[in-house]
Amino acid sequence: MRKGVGWILVGLLILIVPAVVISGYQTIGPYYEWNYEVHSHMLNAYYANSPELMITELSACENGMRDLGLTPDLFGAWLPWEKTPDIRMDYQYNHLDAIINRTKAVIEWRNLTYTTNGSAPETLGDVYNEKMDNLRGFLVEDGWSDWISYQAFFVNEYLWLVIWDDILCWFVYLLGFAVIIGGIVHMKGGVGRFRKRNKTI
Repeated sequence: MRKGVGWILVGLLILIVPAVVISGYQTIGPYYEWNYEVHSHMLNAYYANSPELMITELSACENGMRDLGLTPDLFGAWLPWEKTPDIRMDYQYNHLDAIINRTKAVIEWRNLTYTTNGSAPETLGDVYNEKMDNLRGFLVEDGWSDWISYQAFFVNEYLWLVIWDDILCWFVYLLGFAVIIGGIVHMKGGVGRFRKRNKTI
């Protein structure tokens, strides 16, 4: 029976320790690095209160991707059959450039409109806010607009973490559960033998 408890504890350790260690490393290591260089600027762009600031942050986001070594030819996938144009870094850069161009168009509209009218009527202010909201919508359409860079960064710099998340962790979890089940079965066998002894006494 004690042996069964021991196996259960070992199984729990197999389940918990690798997950906690790798998750902690990923959070304070690679994820922080990507978040600092890229995603934090994406968040700043989303919450920017002017198109000029939004452009500045989106440009910083692109520069962060380049600083991480994410060249246009890299993919956000590691399996050959998953490497498609929609998750390649050149699409990522083109997508952000398109949002920057839209933001520049908003600046041109604002400057032209306010210059023509000489003031900022309430209706124009509403239209301006709507245009800013539309820009923010592009940043989060079908997920954050920097998602390809996230996958590409991990695939090309920390492939072992991607393989762990996709494949290896499941083998470890299955091993942990198998050990726990073995411990439970062993405990039940021990309990059964203990009951038989009591009956004979």
